[in-house]
Amino acid sequence: MTTYADKSARLRDIASDFDDFRHAVHEAGHLLLAVHFGVEIDYATVIPPTLDSFGVVYMNQEHLDALPPADACVIFCAGGIAEMRHLKKKSFFFPDGDQQHFERAISRAATEDRDRIRREAKYIANAMIVRNWELLDRLARELYVKQTLTEAEAKQIINTF
Repeated sequence: MTTYADKSARLRDIASDFDDFRHAVHEAGHLLLAVHFGVEIDYATVIPPTLDSFGVVYMNQEHLDALPPADACVIFCAGGIAEMRHLKKKSFFFPDGDQQHFERAISRAATEDRDRIRREAKYIANAMIVRNWELLDRLARELYVKQTLTEAEAKQIINTF
């Protein structure tokens, strides 16, 4: 006989799995668009590097700095956009780390271009995520299972899709 405690524990496990997959979707969003823009990736992981984070995509900073600020901003919006679409929410959430990277990238843009880039980055990231949702889902599932993907593993998934 299943007890209330057993049911509660199972519901907590399901919720935890859902949250873990949500984080994989978030990181897969960054990963997919970083690869698209040609940014070198060390690896993506859903293993939290710090207590206040859920995962990270380690990208080559020189490659990011060489991108036009608008393209770098699209990459930093992609995780939140992917997570938003996965959760079927209408509002965009910018985790602190993504926000800091976004602000660093946008600071390289001319002052008069910054408001436009802020608006367009979310729009472009959303369009790219929607257009490539099945591929992003496959990357997220692989990241969820393996917990870490290298650039070579991500490119193999992308190229065989």
